[in-house]
Amino acid sequence: MLQPASTGTSGPIDVVKAARADGTGDARRTLMRDGFVAGYRRQWVKSGHKDENSVSVYKFKTAAGARAYLWHLLPRLLASTLKPARFVVRAVPSGSGVQASTPTGSVAVIAFTSGAYVMRVVASGGPHTNQAAVATELAKAVFFGA
Repeated sequence: MLQPASTGTSGPIDVVKAARADGTGDARRTLMRDGFVAGYRRQWVKSGHKDENSVSVYKFKTAAGARAYLWHLLPRLLASTLKPARFVVRAVPSGSGVQASTPTGSVAVIAFTSGAYVMRVVASGGPHTNQAAVATELAKAVFFGA
């Protein structure tokens, strides 16, 4: 179920929100250096379940700026406390994915660029579910416009 743009962290993203989501001490400076323009985030939640998917899209002034920010972002796709494991994303050019699981849930994140855009998809749900497959399908839909 698509959540309203006004819900939680959904909707427009300015440099302040983007820096907060990034979580590093130099996030705002990095975003500005790389030419951050604006962003947008949407979220879907499956009623009665832990399943939650989101897509974040950040626009940069140039494709080079988007690639630079992606390289900044990749080491932090998931909190290190989750012991993330990388997985290959063949379905989306420039895609990089990580996944993790705990006794209470699982999550997969894929980040990639397309021109001057950086996109990040997140799929999370209950324990012992293949969120990498869910995230890959969502990333394909975002990248190819399906």
